[in-house]
Amino acid sequence: MKCRSTILNACSAAVFVGAHVGTVRRLAGRGEIPSFKVGRDWKFSKASLVSRAESQHLSNHSAIDCSVVVKTVCIALSDAVTRLSKLTCVDVREVVKGGES
Repeated sequence: MKCRSTILNACSAAVFVGAHVGTVRRLAGRGEIPSFKVGRDWKFSKASLVSRAESQHLSNHSAIDCSVVVKTVCIALSDAVTRLSKLTCVDVREVVKGGES
């Protein structure tokens, strides 16, 4: 199954990659992760983030084929990202801390 190209805001992208939203924005500003701006907001392509993570992982561990792992994670997180993209940053923090979804 292939990842669908979905555009994420900074909060959803942070949850997707497992980082703090400030870290995601800082990396985007430096051009270290694929992103673009719409007005003042950073936007991220889910497929680009997966590709970036896969290429970074492969460059660090070239002997490991992680395509199956990435595909599995993508499938598992696809629904969660869709739900999280509709939440505010405060809602996302509550979900990450184990609050009600």
